[in-house]
Amino acid sequence: MGRNEPVRPQGPPNVMRESRPTMPAETGQMRAELETVIDAVVKQLESSDAFESVGVADEGKPDGVLLIAVAKDTPEPVFYRLEVVEGLLAVSWCSPDRYISQSIETDVLWTGDDLDDLIDEELVDLGWNRGRLKPLKHFRNDEMLFVFISQTPIKAADATASDAEDLTKAVLAYEIAFRELGDMAGDDDD
Repeated sequence: MGRNEPVRPQGPPNVMRESRPTMPAETGQMRAELETVIDAVVKQLESSDAFESVGVADEGKPDGVLLIAVAKDTPEPVFYRLEVVEGLLAVSWCSPDRYISQSIETDVLWTGDDLDDLIDEELVDLGWNRGRLKPLKHFRNDEMLFVFISQTPIKAADATASDAEDLTKAVLAYEIAFRELGDMAGDDDD
């Protein structure tokens, strides 16, 4: 098998394990401008009150993970991340729980919705004007997390303070799009 080919894990056939590329060695420490951008995104996401908590990823996280926002009121752990993937900033939905991931897949399958379209609609509603995100990928990663991820057109190496608002919109669009899918909202017995 080739170096970049995904390895199929045991479990659902439509979820692949993918190795996440690491950041280049010369960027081992985030450059100051990117740190400023991520700090601004954290503050904006905190003020949105859409998440249980938001913070800069600590040193123990895999290379490339910059920010983690914990979802509110989910029956199982779910969080959103900003990370560097192939030089671009990407937004992701992550959970260690197979069933919540499968519930989202099932919901999308039964409704016929397209997750890329759902996310793009939320981006437009939030005032995003950078075009579509790259096509969404869904897999189980090396951290054993089920992941839905989309790359933004924003290059990590070129990110400036003016990109913080758009990155905030990308994370919020993901949260809004996923909030009501599958078992994200838990059981509603009302």
